[in-house]
Amino acid sequence: MCSGGDNRRREAERRQQELNDEAARRQARLDELAAQRTLQAAEQQASMAELQAQQADAIAAANAETARLQTEQVARVAGIEAQNNANTLAVQQETAGRVRRLERAGNVASASLRAMGQTQPKAPTAQQTRRGAKKGGARSSSAGYSRGSGSTRGTNLSI
Repeated sequence: MCSGGDNRRREAERRQQELNDEAARRQARLDELAAQRTLQAAEQQASMAELQAQQADAIAAANAETARLQTEQVARVAGIEAQNNANTLAVQQETAGRVRRLERAGNVASASLRAMGQTQPKAPTAQQTRRGAKKGGARSSSAGYSRGSGSTRGTNLSI
């Protein structure tokens, strides 16, 4: 009976060896999958670090561009303000010149009007004497008026 027990034991050992070999193959496959997952996780982390670096570079570039544009805008605004101040000063000076010219013209016109309004002393001029009061009474026409002396009276005949 020993030989029957040996066969069973050998069969059990063989079966156990097959199971151990199968377990070893499965464990090797699991170790390989774990290594792949670890490698994949490392690649993802490296990729994420690279993307974060790219994002940080993009943000830094955007911030630099923003700062440059702000500086440019400040310079542009300062230039515009300086130009406006210069234009304002020129307009004020031109207006002041016009005001002075108008005041001088107004003063000349005012002085002229004042001079014209004053009574000027007049030199004596020739004057016409007035007739005296007219005599009253009827006037006679020349037809009823007799002229000449007695010898020349008569018809008015010319020869």
